[in-house]
Amino acid sequence: MANERQWDAVPPVLLTANGTTEGVLQVADTIGFYFGQQALLQNDTPSQLTVYIKRVVSSTILWVGAAKSGLDHNLDVSAFTTTTNSTISAAMQNKSTVPMEGRLLGTYETDPVNAWRVKSVDPYGNPYTETNPLPVAIDGTISISNVHILGPSPSDNELNVNADGSINVDIVNSSPIDVNVVNSAPSNKSVVNTYNEVNSVAMNSLTTIVTYTVPPSFTAILERVSVAGENIAVFQVLINGTVIDTRRTFFGNLNEYFEFDSPDAFGTSLNTGDVVKVTVIHYRPFLASFESRIQVTQVA
Repeated sequence: MANERQWDAVPPVLLTANGTTEGVLQVADTIGFYFGQQALLQNDTPSQLTVYIKRVVSSTILWVGAAKSGLDHNLDVSAFTTTTNSTISAAMQNKSTVPMEGRLLGTYETDPVNAWRVKSVDPYGNPYTETNPLPVAIDGTISISNVHILGPSPSDNELNVNADGSINVDIVNSSPIDVNVVNSAPSNKSVVNTYNEVNSVAMNSLTTIVTYTVPPSFTAILERVSVAGENIAVFQVLINGTVIDTRRTFFGNLNEYFEFDSPDAFGTSLNTGDVVKVTVIHYRPFLASFESRIQVTQVA
């Protein structure tokens, strides 16, 4: 969790190269270190030296100095070597206060941009680019259309498409293994809309407006249902006799919709023989007409 006013403590990080006479330190990872932060160098001699971070050059390079103020990093830290198991650490401490003018200079992009800089950076302050891409993790299934993959040169055979449409993929394990990925025949998908109207429906009379049955050798995905009528009413969607959703209309809104998709699914799955039914009942002392449409995607 981020602290508003303090930097978190940084546990000892081993130096991966000997310190220099100019305050340059190389470590395994500079994350957690910030400009102006007080840090502590230690080794097995034992020796200790309080330093201040003057610049985080990269993910592995730090410049340190002797004083908190200024940018001078010409501090001799050559006594801290890898053979003496030298480390650098930092205690939890208050963050450096940056004057408003410094903040403005740090966030304003000058010519030719001339604009306030608002862009994503990594934990080391580097902008995300083609060579420093934004890390992305996907947990789920993605459906995409045709994809063309090109290697950096014609001699690369990372993906080899055969004449029959199959693909050879080289998996590097203890020894190379060829995995044949075969292009399966595309599913026979079609959108089916089933519509019906019922007329002269009396009050307190539960009436079926429309039904849809998944045909043999097919599955289906129930995506949406629309309903409408001349009276306010209660509409229900049932699958195999079980109510899965209810909608009520009111004066000023005599049209309603049932949506069955979600961010993780395109609808409600149906199997061969499943029956979707839409019913209506109203309580007005007038005969009324009602309409409904069931939309599904059938899959062979």
